[in-house]
Amino acid sequence: ADASAQFVQSANKFEHAAELLQLSTIPSSLPCREKEMQQIESLITEALYHADSRTGFCLYVAGLPGTGKTASVTRVMQRLQERTARGELPPFESVSIN
Repeated sequence: ADASAQFVQSANKFEHAAELLQLSTIPSSLPCREKEMQQIESLITEALYHADSRTGFCLYVAGLPGTGKTASVTRVMQRLQERTARGELPPFESVSIN
């Protein structure tokens, strides 16, 4: 019984780790990425305020694998959607290709 309990506990740890590694999972903090997230947010905010004079806006983010690119952009988009819900920004639609 002890071996099967350990197996279940071990399997649960791996399942939890796998969940955390999903692209849809955003960590509660992104250390050393606040500057980059602020730059992304500023660029997109500027684009939203000038949306009437543009047909769209494209942002390309590049870097080494596992450095927080997807998580940073996803977090920024969440913040922008929250600001839109509060009426601070005009409504917008976004498309993300990863």
